[in-house]
Amino acid sequence: AEDEEIASINAGLQDPAFKAQLESWKQQADALRENLKYFWSKTGPEFEVFSKMKSEDALAVQKAMIQTSDEEMPEVLDNFIPVTCPEIMELRNAKRFSDAEGLITLIKATLENRENSPQIFDFGQMKDAFEGGAGVEKPTLAIHSMKLLRSLVLLNFITSMLLIFSTIPGSKDILAENENVQKS
Repeated sequence: AEDEEIASINAGLQDPAFKAQLESWKQQADALRENLKYFWSKTGPEFEVFSKMKSEDALAVQKAMIQTSDEEMPEVLDNFIPVTCPEIMELRNAKRFSDAEGLITLIKATLENRENSPQIFDFGQMKDAFEGGAGVEKPTLAIHSMKLLRSLVLLNFITSMLLIFSTIPGSKDILAENENVQKS
């Protein structure tokens, strides 16, 4: 069964349709990154404050944002989340921004096209699997495709969250409430 999987991976990596798919993913990622930059420029500071809030209202909104962003994820990308985006798996499981600092670091890295840097995500295990005698004929292309998928998944999810945040009625009220609590 494992030999069949390796043969399937090798055949897929050779397929011109796969190379066209990679180009399509790259174009989608580029467009999403521009959208992310736009939404971050409009809501970044407020989102940073919001991500650290622990009030009941804020946690309910965080949960709704995560669930909606999750539901909006294209199915083809959703299948890769467990392998490429443990951060999204963490958000799914926690149903809130349990690591707000980590989330903001990830968003800022994604804005700067650094979401696949070793400081943000360790591809070591994946790289070892592809290069370590697994029989994958083009391990560099396989790793490149996984990095591209990671970028695309993160960009979809984060852009969706910021879009939702920017359009939620009452998000400004929650921020104002937080400011009032901090002042008292």
